[in-house]
Amino acid sequence: MNHHSDEQNALTDSLLSLAGALKAASLSFSDAVTGSNSLVDRTAAALDKSVGGMEKAGSRMGMLKRMTEGRGWWARLSLYAYIGILWVVALTVVFILPKLRF
Repeated sequence: MNHHSDEQNALTDSLLSLAGALKAASLSFSDAVTGSNSLVDRTAAALDKSVGGMEKAGSRMGMLKRMTEGRGWWARLSLYAYIGILWVVALTVVFILPKLRF
């Protein structure tokens, strides 16, 4: 019976020491989490600022796209036609007009 009582006391002491270690670990973890809250808050603020900058850049890119492609594919097609007409005029001036005698 003494043997079982000693065993029970040893187990109780072991459980008490484990509970104390668990409490110390949970307190240190709580301190670490509390200390990292400011870091998390600063990181969240920096990410929000970055997202705001990206949204502004996206709106600027959209504005630039609208300015360059303002009138859509019809304006682009007319630009290509204008370039083609200029090529024909340039080729006419270089190759055909020198052959004509006035």
